[in-house]
Amino acid sequence: MDRVTETEWQEGCGNTAHRIQQKGAGMILYAEYNQWHNCIEIRNIELGIIFRLNCNEWEDGLKTTPNSQGALDALAIDEPLEYATLMLDGGIQAWIDAQDDMSVW
Repeated sequence: MDRVTETEWQEGCGNTAHRIQQKGAGMILYAEYNQWHNCIEIRNIELGIIFRLNCNEWEDGLKTTPNSQGALDALAIDEPLEYATLMLDGGIQAWIDAQDDMSVW
C-alpha cells in the first residue's frame, strides 16, 4: 500500500504531527504524539474519527533494552503514524528486536 504522498510537519509545544494522504482511499490521517498523556492521537479528518492510543498500555509486556526503548520513544515522537501502524499490525516486537540486533556488526 502506497501510504505517503504528502507529509506535513508541525512543531509546537513539543508535539510533532504528521498529515498523511493515502493513495486511492482518499483518506486523510493525522497522527500526533501527545506528550502530556503519552499517547498517539490519530484522526481521520474526512470521517471525523479520533483515536487516542495509550503508549504505556501498548508498551506493557514488550521486551526492550535501554537502547531499544530509546528508539521506540523516538519513533513515537518523530513518526507517530508509523509507531501506531507497527503496534496495530503486531510487528513492534520484531522492530524492537531489530534495534538490538548486533549481528550486522
